[in-house]
Amino acid sequence: MRVTMVRKVLLYLKTEPKKRASDAWGSKAVPVQDHPEAAEGAITILPKRQELKDFDNYFLSRNLTNNKRNPWWREFWMQHFHCSLDNITIEHGNVPCTGEEDLKGESADGSVYRQEGLVQFVVDSVLTMAYSVENLQQQKCTDKEDSEALLQCYQEVTSNGKDVLENIRNVSFTGSTGEDVKFDDNGDGLGRYNVFQYQKHSDGSYHYIHIGDWVDKLSINLTQTKWPKAEVTNRSLIEPRPEVGIPISVCSEPCGPGFAKSVKGDSCCWICIKCLDYEYLKDANTCHACPTGTLPNSNKTTCLSMPVQYMQWGTAWAIIPMVFSGAGIISTFAVIVVFWKYNKTPIIKASGRELCYTLLMGVLMCYSMTFVMVSKPTVTTCCIKRIGIGLSLSICYASIFTKTNRISRIFNRGLRGMTKRPSCTSPQSQLGICSSLVSVQIIGVVAWILFHWPQTILIYPDRINVILRCGASDMAQVLSLTYNTVLIALCTAYAFKTRKIPENFNEAKWIAFSMYSTCIVWCAFVAIFFGTSSADFRIRITTLSMCTCINATVILGCLFAPKMYIVCFQPQKNIRQNNSTMLGSSSMRARSLFGKAGPPGINPGDITSPSTSTVTDITLISDDQLASSDTE
Repeated sequence: MRVTMVRKVLLYLKTEPKKRASDAWGSKAVPVQDHPEAAEGAITILPKRQELKDFDNYFLSRNLTNNKRNPWWREFWMQHFHCSLDNITIEHGNVPCTGEEDLKGESADGSVYRQEGLVQFVVDSVLTMAYSVENLQQQKCTDKEDSEALLQCYQEVTSNGKDVLENIRNVSFTGSTGEDVKFDDNGDGLGRYNVFQYQKHSDGSYHYIHIGDWVDKLSINLTQTKWPKAEVTNRSLIEPRPEVGIPISVCSEPCGPGFAKSVKGDSCCWICIKCLDYEYLKDANTCHACPTGTLPNSNKTTCLSMPVQYMQWGTAWAIIPMVFSGAGIISTFAVIVVFWKYNKTPIIKASGRELCYTLLMGVLMCYSMTFVMVSKPTVTTCCIKRIGIGLSLSICYASIFTKTNRISRIFNRGLRGMTKRPSCTSPQSQLGICSSLVSVQIIGVVAWILFHWPQTILIYPDRINVILRCGASDMAQVLSLTYNTVLIALCTAYAFKTRKIPENFNEAKWIAFSMYSTCIVWCAFVAIFFGTSSADFRIRITTLSMCTCINATVILGCLFAPKMYIVCFQPQKNIRQNNSTMLGSSSMRARSLFGKAGPPGINPGDITSPSTSTVTDITLISDDQLASSDTE
């Protein structure tokens, strides 16, 4: 049974170069049978022993006639010679024993007698018991003269196991091999061992080589040791180790960085368990999770704060919107300069200068907000962002709404044959309406700031990211744009209503195109913004920045580019026609509203005729004329 277990252990430790074996292994050939390469380099021990010639002489002289006192002798005899001493086994094929068989010869299986190595220890054990009982009897029964009393005393002292054990530990005598037999304080006998190593020779054979002894202390001849080249398993990869020194006599190797000891039973033995990615070694035996916002260092000895992430100006996520915004700001200033230089020309006056300047201010704010949105979040930038995004958009769409509302009221009333001129069409009235619409956004933003003061917070979308952002949630930021959504819807509705205004007044078509594009842009923005996780904050910021810039670009391109083209490249069309003799059907409708001569102070030439093709953009009525007509 013990040999079988040794062979199983060898199979398990086949790739481990450092094997130690007890005397159950010794120098036997059976444990290493079929697996000598697995046992190569193993250190084994075997108790020192000698053959007792007196025992051999006695044992080999025994037969069936002179050893009848041994109750197991007959059974041993039948097993050793494969013969039978009773009729039952003879009937099953065994030959009868003759009694002439000789133990000095071969057994039935061809083996020759050899003294068992433990015989000397059995003899010494018997002698130890005999000496201890003798000593005990001399101590307790020397005063007994009567034979019956002496026999009774012998029986009593041997029945007390505690006294017998104490005397056994105190026994000291010369054993069967001539060596001293005695016991230490723990009751252990003196250790005398031969130390062997199982080595591979140059011819490929394996042998046990005597390399040392243990007699009260260890003595090893290291020059006799021979260690094989080992193969150590590293996960699934087996890497050869070319040189192996003397094995370290430890139960468990120290755990490496990031591994905790898991002690099982004996404190000298443990297994190493790797800490998880987000754990550090609280002590040698414990892995502990790092607090939120921290990660373990490379050795897993402590937790370090993770770098805080926010939009960096040097990344492509910020550079692209900033370049786009920079180009937009330059274009906006160019339009403002052109408007200021040609402020008194017919096409600029006919465009509604005050609302155009207001609209350009909103476009400029839209472009400028990109730089705030891609900046590092602070209380200041968060406050500007909260106010600026909604305010810039509301200025743009409030101006466009006021424009489209004026166009709709002028022409739709005329088509219905109304005789009263529309009210609030002067520049001052238009600015008042626009300011009222913008003030609603301002009041809402101020209330939001007072209710929830801007601040910065750290969020942890997952275990490995720390993001610095403004305290307002993304949903709150989007909800703050609800009012602008209403303005966009109203502008789109009025743009649709005025889409069939005669071509002389075709700014309505450009406004309609601008609003359709705006709706498409915002629908795409909502899908991208809410389709990304909070960890993708760069996508969200860039999307919002680009959406705001695209809206401003659409307004700049649709409403101002045609005017800039005429003013800068076709100045011959930027004139007032005073001798127009024919007015299109649209002019006739406008005249039906204001009379044959038009509104007081308005020259019919102020409305450009399609036959002259002088002004292809909106040429409704100049601001100065509308102002004078409003005051009458």
